Amino acid sequence: MQYEKCLEVLKGAIERRNRLQAELLLCSAELAENLAQAMALGAPGNEVLSLLRFLASSSDGQSVTSSTGDLTVPAQKASEPPLPPPPPMPELKIVSKPTKERAKERAWEILHNCDLAVGVTVGRVAQQLQTEGFPMATENTVRGWLGQWAYTGGARRVQGTGVPTYVPSRPLDSAASPEEASVEDQPVPPLLSQAHALVVQNGGTMYTRDLAPLLGMDAFRLGTTLGNLMRQVGVRRPGDGKVRLQPTDYQAPGFKADWLLKAIKGYEDRVAKRPGTS
Repeated sequence: MQYEKCLEVLKGAIERRNRLQAELLLCSAELAENLAQAMALGAPGNEVLSLLRFLASSSDGQSVTSSTGDLTVPAQKASEPPLPPPPPMPELKIVSKPTKERAKERAWEILHNCDLAVGVTVGRVAQQLQTEGFPMATENTVRGWLGQWAYTGGARRVQGTGVPTYVPSRPLDSAASPEEASVEDQPVPPLLSQAHALVVQNGGTMYTRDLAPLLGMDAFRLGTTLGNLMRQVGVRRPGDGKVRLQPTDYQAPGFKADWLLKAIKGYEDRVAKRPGTS
């Protein structure tokens, strides 16, 4: 068989390579030991270095170790240029991360800086915020903010425009915050009525964290604002304001429809008691 002859040749080549490799290892060990002995006997350093350079270049990347492990000659080519120094690290600048809360504050400023004769649209505010680096300020988010401010009296929707347009109810220097807009001239604060309607639509009980996005607010501000509105007419949420959606569910801050309705009736009764009202 022809392949048998090829296998015999291959076997002979392998054996020859193994013999040469073993001899190379013995030669390398002998070289290393002789160099070590020469250095111990005081051989001139320049001659030892020249031999090391010759050994390194001829070994082509091989390291030479004595049989006893006493001396290792690193594989290094004398002609190899040193590595260039690493480039300087660029200066790091710490930039504050844009947040949804900051985007809302900026939207409040855009609203109050608009031309009162023209107003601003949801798309205009959202586009400005996106340009300023607030990717979270989508049109739906901005629509919720402007709608909430219109409900609480901080903004006013312009009538007779094809696209919903808003203007501020008060100058910026007299508007402390979106949630602190005055509702004295309204029998029931619109935010309270809106929250009550949403809670009724969702089964009569809602966690604050679920109600807040529907009103375009964060949970903390919604809880604080609604709680203050309720306390103004003597209504307090029992159990520190914590509710359960079902008897077996966990407790969390929230609102019940009957609590909000009680506050609404409190505002209606207060208006009815004012002089000049029938």
